[in-house]
Amino acid sequence: MIRRLIYRLSMQSPLISGIGIVVSLIGLAVVGIYVWKISRQLIGDPLNSLLYFQAIGSLFALLIVIRSIFGDILNLIERDGKIETGTSVSGTRYDFFRIFDRRCSEIYLIGQNLRTLLDRPCTLTHLTKMLKANSNLHVKLLLSTPEIMTLIDPAAGTHHIQTVKQLKDFCSGLKDAQMLARVTIRFHPGTTALSALIRDPNSETRGIIIFTPKWATDLEPGNRIYCVVRKWKDPEIFKRIFGHVPIMVGRDAMTLEEVANKLGV
Repeated sequence: MIRRLIYRLSMQSPLISGIGIVVSLIGLAVVGIYVWKISRQLIGDPLNSLLYFQAIGSLFALLIVIRSIFGDILNLIERDGKIETGTSVSGTRYDFFRIFDRRCSEIYLIGQNLRTLLDRPCTLTHLTKMLKANSNLHVKLLLSTPEIMTLIDPAAGTHHIQTVKQLKDFCSGLKDAQMLARVTIRFHPGTTALSALIRDPNSETRGIIIFTPKWATDLEPGNRIYCVVRKWKDPEIFKRIFGHVPIMVGRDAMTLEEVANKLGV
């Protein structure tokens, strides 16, 4: 709770801005009354230098309060419809290992071939541990099709084969049939232009999408920008992005077995 509160404060949510405006208005009224009283005293005692210092200090305080009010008003206006962005998500608080915790019930890993994640040896190990620790967790990995990857770049096609091999080993390592049933791996052309990590999309309080828009020819994952959409903050944007995901898990998608057979892996 404390971490969530600190985070909300750091993000300057509309609620915090609204409270800030109310507090600033109260402060403005208090400082205004004080300035008025000092000005009345100066009229009665114009040679009192202490009153001049008090008046100058009060005017500065008045300016600070007014500036704070304008800042909160601008924050309310400018934050509307905006989402957080950054470059190179690895190592940030939106990293794979940080957003997927023990409370997850459903997670999505979406990308062309997920090499950025799978090149980190502990990624699949971490998924296995999560599946063992949480019997309610469902994991869904969505990747692009072999034809699309080969069309983009022959090297990408080779990396795709490597990914398919790793995912087959990952599934083979899940000895528990119940655990394996909670893993879905699909291949669909729709994942070509967008990579994403999605946590608990059906939860109003935990739903979050960290997505990376990219050109299909972008071969530098470490330099890509990322965008963060929280369901509790931007429900409409969340809905528009996640709304396309179920299609990529549907009947038009290829299974891991189908792609492995096609590639001869």
